[in-house]
Amino acid sequence: MLALREAISPGYRAFVTVGAGTGMRRSELLGLTLDRVAFDFARIRVDRQLSRMSRSDAVSFGPPKTESSTRVIPVAAVILDAIRHHEATYGHHQTGLLFTTESGSPLTPSTLHAAWQSAAQMIGVQATPHDLRHYFASVQIRGGQSIKVLQALLGNKSAVETWDTYGHLMGDEDDRSRSVIEDVLENLGHSMATVNPG
Repeated sequence: MLALREAISPGYRAFVTVGAGTGMRRSELLGLTLDRVAFDFARIRVDRQLSRMSRSDAVSFGPPKTESSTRVIPVAAVILDAIRHHEATYGHHQTGLLFTTESGSPLTPSTLHAAWQSAAQMIGVQATPHDLRHYFASVQIRGGQSIKVLQALLGNKSAVETWDTYGHLMGDEDDRSRSVIEDVLENLGHSMATVNPG
């Protein structure tokens, strides 16, 4: 994702950064307005998305994909910095939409797709904006995040859905279970041998 971020048109780099750093869906990112970014609290509120009916001359929003998709995402400083830099460099749409085209119109899926495909071909990868969501999930799992917390961050309907999609990234749970017990109880074994030497 980092290589694609560097290959894509500079005006869309923040889209890649925010997507990779929040796990938001494409339509949620396209509908992100500045009033949903709480810089002081390092959070982004997701309670709507750009509607499929939206046009450059008439922006409209719709509800998130599911009821559980309404959420507040804790955001790292690097993501907030990317948003600040993007806004300072490119401004925002009069509706507050953060991501716009080079002409200042709201960024649409088709325009994003064209820019994304151009960048993907340039670096020789097959990826879509949805892969930003998968990237976020894999990074969270590598960092030790639980499936239940990941479910809330992604706005999935259930932990089962999250597990079915990302469970294979959790690694060998049997080895992890053995390791946890080994770490805790190995000293107990030494103590017992001392007390009962024979």
